[in-house]
Amino acid sequence: MKSRPLVALVLVLAVLSPSCESPKASSAGRRIGTDAWVTFTSPVQLPAMSFRDAANYDTKPVYRVLLFPLTFPIYLVEHAVLTTVHAVDLVISPIHFFNDWEPLRVYQADTFPMQVYPEATKSFETGFTVIFVLVGTALLTLALSG
Repeated sequence: MKSRPLVALVLVLAVLSPSCESPKASSAGRRIGTDAWVTFTSPVQLPAMSFRDAANYDTKPVYRVLLFPLTFPIYLVEHAVLTTVHAVDLVISPIHFFNDWEPLRVYQADTFPMQVYPEATKSFETGFTVIFVLVGTALLTLALSG
């Protein structure tokens, strides 16, 4: 119950700050607005983005259909992780009023379904590859140890 005034304050500041003349407040408002948009539209955006990405997977059309049951959940996980980045950023949003950070460059939030910036995809793929290798190594070690 004590967090309601803080949430209300952040929402009021997010609505009012883009029109402020202060660069920090304006930047914070844009960032909070983007984070809120990505976070609160994620129940609709996640399946739409995952479907689009799986349907446009970089192979021949016949393979797209065959691989769809595999690629759709992978893209769903990818977009869930990237959306979580925005949700966490929204939670820590009060700090954005004290610095001049630009909005996160994860999603281009002006389209539906949203597009992922290429640099965000590269970062995710690198992290996902590292996790995949670590989990694979751990499973192999467990299987070989007995």
